[in-house]
Amino acid sequence: MERISLFLFNVRAFFQSLWYILLRLCSKKVSERYLKHVDKTEAKFGIRAIRKEWHLVLCVRMRYFALLPEFRRELILSKLNDVLILEMLRFIDRDDLSLEEVRMIALNRRFNKSGTDRLSWFKSKLFCSELENKLEIIKIFYKSSEASESSAVLSDNLLKLIGNDLEFLYWLAISKGASATIKRAFIRKIAAGDVSNDSKSKLRSFVEKVGLKDCDIENLNGYSELLLDIRQYLTRPEDVEIWEYYLLKGKNPEIINLNVRRYGIESKNGLKMLLELNNTKIIDAYNFHYSVGNNARLTQ
Repeated sequence: MERISLFLFNVRAFFQSLWYILLRLCSKKVSERYLKHVDKTEAKFGIRAIRKEWHLVLCVRMRYFALLPEFRRELILSKLNDVLILEMLRFIDRDDLSLEEVRMIALNRRFNKSGTDRLSWFKSKLFCSELENKLEIIKIFYKSSEASESSAVLSDNLLKLIGNDLEFLYWLAISKGASATIKRAFIRKIAAGDVSNDSKSKLRSFVEKVGLKDCDIENLNGYSELLLDIRQYLTRPEDVEIWEYYLLKGKNPEIINLNVRRYGIESKNGLKMLLELNNTKIIDAYNFHYSVGNNARLTQ
């Protein structure tokens, strides 16, 4: 039935096109009225295809259906696969998508299986829109997709909209596909904030799920109590090396001595930096840490 309907519709569309050309030669006004009639006919067939879940029809005719607002609304609010929404957006110019359609897509579509990588221009339009409660809509859009933002450019724009919303920034930072831009923003924000049980919990969860790669803590100025304290939760060798660089490049003997005594130095690069400091007390702290560890193992 689906293939027969598509065949008959294509035949009718062919003759409608010929008739439109003939009318265009005779009268521009008449041809424009007829074109509106054709659009309504296409929209009705497209809506019927949505309701009957005729995927073949939708894929074959999407280039034409996507131009019709009635069809777009029906498809957005349907339960059909999000891939069809991606296809629809592929045939629409950015300026042709209405503000209401942007809102409906953001609130009604998940994209958790298809991903949002092909939605760059849509996300850009969403960010620049004048929608009421825009940030809340953006939160729903991302959380429904179950993924963060991977584009560096879009991440920058998104961070400007977030402002001081640490909870949403934290969610973005620990979610799948988070860009280095978002990870760095989270680390900078939490390191500059107050030391609290909530911030400790967020940072611990972040390093355990994501790690310190791409977070750029090596280039942070000064020491953060939170970042120093997070060492006890680091298990990946690459994270330990990043943390040790952060500790040793600050060259504060008191802080280095305290942390080396507590955690030691495990990476080759970290040990090289420690020796370059040429500080007897720090070397003694290093030796103390490992001597205590060996003694503890011997008494077990």
